[in-house]
Amino acid sequence: VRVTLVQTSQVYRIEGEPPDDSLRVGSVANYFNAEASGIMQVVSWTGDIVEYYSGLNLTNDAVEKAFNLQPASRGVYHRFSGGTASNYGNNSNVWAAVFYVIIAGFFFIVVFGRGFSSCAGPREAKPVRKMTAAALPLVIGTTIKWNGTNYQVTAHVVTEIAAVGSIYDCHEYMLTGDDSNSMVLVCGTAKDAKNWTLYQPLDPLISPTPTQSAAQKIGDIVNVDGIIAVVSELFQSTVRSVDAVTPVNWHQGEVHFNYLASADHQSLLVSWDHSNVSLYRGETVSPADFKAIASSK
Repeated sequence: VRVTLVQTSQVYRIEGEPPDDSLRVGSVANYFNAEASGIMQVVSWTGDIVEYYSGLNLTNDAVEKAFNLQPASRGVYHRFSGGTASNYGNNSNVWAAVFYVIIAGFFFIVVFGRGFSSCAGPREAKPVRKMTAAALPLVIGTTIKWNGTNYQVTAHVVTEIAAVGSIYDCHEYMLTGDDSNSMVLVCGTAKDAKNWTLYQPLDPLISPTPTQSAAQKIGDIVNVDGIIAVVSELFQSTVRSVDAVTPVNWHQGEVHFNYLASADHQSLLVSWDHSNVSLYRGETVSPADFKAIASSK
């Protein structure tokens, strides 16, 4: 199923008794819808509570008949069935929560499909074609020089990058310097296979949490370790293969979520999983600079 909507919802009014204290006026939840032909999946989360639903579009006539309602303005109702990934209570509490959520207007879909283009019909986007990585530019053991310091390529991975509308592989290299400091050299993007970026690790006093990182959206302004940047890309990365001369923290199948933020003359890469966040300052390597690197091996 393909994600068709990412949105937030807020409780403005509650009638009756809510199922627990987590549902109250002012409560805000994040959610996304994912759809394919005849299938709707909805994932909603507030803090550490995550709920999963199977959805179904219903006609007005079906809802009015089921609840003996007077005819309403034309629209689309939604029915959800599902559960929660947290300690949210037993199944009866979950169904009670769903009931009160619907009655209170706490829909995970915008009411009656407003702003919800997929309600027009079961249209499925064409599958995205995956772009494979270019030929291996560097090999393990290569020694290069950057800014007067010698670095050795100690690890190489092929990473699959999945973003909205694109899936592609790229090469990533761990560079270990004579001073024992490490950097990551990334080769290729979906738009330009000759583009290189050198990432240096950041270690700020206060690091964002995985939850804070996941809340960022394209266009948000972030400030990490004094780097003020605008979020420009969101993507998921999966390690597909690993080649290393020494043990590294890269493991095949490992998945991270990432955002890339742009600043003057540099970039900010924030990568996280469920428990850890890694931060990098990025510097674009021009084709001429990379040619100099490659020739120094």
